[in-house]
Amino acid sequence: ASEAVAPQAKTKAKQKADEEGVSCTKTLDLGLAIRSAICVGKEVWCADWRGAVSIRERDDASKVKAEIPTNKYIWCMAHQEPGLLWMGQESQGISLFHIGKREFKSALIGGHTGGVYCLALDEALGDEEEGVGIPPRRGWSGSNDFTIRQWWIETWPAKGPAPARVREANGKHTVVELGKYKVGIAPGLSMHGHTNGVRALLRIGPSLWSGSDDGSIRIWSCADGTCSEVIEDAHKGSVLRLVVVRSSVWSAGGDGTIREWQIGNATQTACVRKVAPPGFEKSVYALVPLGRDVWSCGHHPSIRVLSSGGMGTTEEYDAHHPFVSNLLAVDRVETRIIWSTSIGDKKLKVWRHTVRGNVPNMDELRAANNLYEKESQTGAERMSKLTDAIAELETELEAASREYRGQLDDLAQLLAEERASKGDIDERRRFLEAEMEGLRRLFDEAGLGHLLEDPEALRTFLDIKRLFDEAGLGHLLTDPEALKKFLALGEALRALGLERFLED
Repeated sequence: ASEAVAPQAKTKAKQKADEEGVSCTKTLDLGLAIRSAICVGKEVWCADWRGAVSIRERDDASKVKAEIPTNKYIWCMAHQEPGLLWMGQESQGISLFHIGKREFKSALIGGHTGGVYCLALDEALGDEEEGVGIPPRRGWSGSNDFTIRQWWIETWPAKGPAPARVREANGKHTVVELGKYKVGIAPGLSMHGHTNGVRALLRIGPSLWSGSDDGSIRIWSCADGTCSEVIEDAHKGSVLRLVVVRSSVWSAGGDGTIREWQIGNATQTACVRKVAPPGFEKSVYALVPLGRDVWSCGHHPSIRVLSSGGMGTTEEYDAHHPFVSNLLAVDRVETRIIWSTSIGDKKLKVWRHTVRGNVPNMDELRAANNLYEKESQTGAERMSKLTDAIAELETELEAASREYRGQLDDLAQLLAEERASKGDIDERRRFLEAEMEGLRRLFDEAGLGHLLEDPEALRTFLDIKRLFDEAGLGHLLTDPEALKKFLALGEALRALGLERFLED
């Protein structure tokens, strides 16, 4: 990042009311400084450092229309149609107020374990349909518990049925009545990653930017809450503010610097410029884009106006002593002069078109468009990578299929061989069974069938057979009559006392 060279500050000149310029139109001594403020219609809701909320006239800040004691320190406020005001507090969650009745309605408890430093609320995700209500919206809150909480917001006519998401949530929604409408708010994703308190949130199109006391900036997907990019050491101190300037994001840090971050056309967000306004060394507290300029304040008595194109100082206004603690963008007025003519009545008419309110400006729309284009390009690159991966997987699948078919063929051949081998074994088994059956029949015919049931007797018989074979008398075992005659001869020899011949 290159250091921007600040030109010598111009002195403040007297400006006419109908010309471009800056003038301080009113100074009020409030006793306690305003910590946060937001303009809603013709009223400005202000929260001081004691926690009291005062409602002042937009065009005359000295006129207080109402006061609402809260006994809680309020860090931030945000407005959402139809008439709902969110207040981020140092404790006890987020308070919800009915703007029209100026009354407390409910509190969102359980989203954080600490105080809420910042809020970012979604516009409707579609056009309002008559009799149906406002389409679902989302909100985000950053806390000193290091987390960002997503909130789901449902809005429907008070006399109509609640949306299915509310009915099926089993009481998770905090429901507030706002006249003709009811609003149900339920906690969604808890987004983790920062290692210190979350100080700033900025919604740009499909992305949510967050700045933290840990010095980093994280970029999240609004769709699924995933962190798509982390800018470590975005500042050497806390990241206190994030704003859209032209087609970039500017950040203000506790290190006394203001940095410009390129978005959209880069694969990685980079710091393209930075400036350290003299006197802001302790911290840059606030940034407010105004047309071609950006107002800034820090720990210094002056408000410095920077060029949105070059980040150089174009004006410097002596504001508060000893320092300016905040800049609050209360109202926005855009006026166009249009002339109309006619060849019919030969007249010229001058029209003044004034738009007030916090409507998105062209810088915000361009930045959102750039991020949508980046997301689309990233999606196309992911799709291309997925297509290549699918093609590679298909190739690997085809190769694996061929290998698998080869293995199946080998297994089929082995199975056939096993079946053939089993057939041979079965044939041998049948042959042996037939042989055994013939042998059993022979033993039965010889009166020796019982030997097959007595292994010891069979072994003794086989020993006798071996002796007969060695004596050349093996034929007697196959001739029962001859064997009987031989045995009778043995009895005769024993009767004559000649049994020794039977032993030799």
